[in-house]
Amino acid sequence: MTEQGRRGLSNVGRVLAGQGVNTLALLLAAVVLPRLLGPVDYGRFATVSAVVSVLFIVSTLGLVAAEVRFISPLRRAGDRRATAELTSSIWGVRLAGSLAAALVCLAWLSIPVTDLGFRLAAATACFALSRYVFQGTRSLLLPLGRAGAYGAYQVAGSVLFVGAFYLGYLLSGLVGGFVAATVANGLLFLAAW
Repeated sequence: MTEQGRRGLSNVGRVLAGQGVNTLALLLAAVVLPRLLGPVDYGRFATVSAVVSVLFIVSTLGLVAAEVRFISPLRRAGDRRATAELTSSIWGVRLAGSLAAALVCLAWLSIPVTDLGFRLAAATACFALSRYVFQGTRSLLLPLGRAGAYGAYQVAGSVLFVGAFYLGYLLSGLVGGFVAATVANGLLFLAAW
């Protein structure tokens, strides 16, 4: 097998390992969180999670396909300037989409019908923004040729999210959980770069 083939196989292995650990962490959270949170808080958590997930689609603005389609060929061609310009442009658009989606999240969860309260809605909007930026960072790692970082980032993201959320929840309820998860996402973002 050639060096390029070995490197490709290694990258695929890292990404798959990251997917596997991510899936296990989320499965564990799906089993444990309902029991730990109780019916009322878990219902609120599920509502918030659904809103954040729906708005994630808006925050990406279809850029995942553009990242893979345009960044990888530029990188392979060795055009560092064009790769950097395109990456920063995608980041700018993705950040604007993430901010817009977080503001919609805040407005949506603040309406009186949801019975969540403004503090929880604000904590959720901050979490949503950090999560969208986290996902954007993760999706840029593959076309930039950093498959190992992608797998590690995915594993750390799942484990840290569940751990930070639970610790914050124990200390200060749902608001504390989402604030702690926001801080964990911010730390991961800084570590990725």
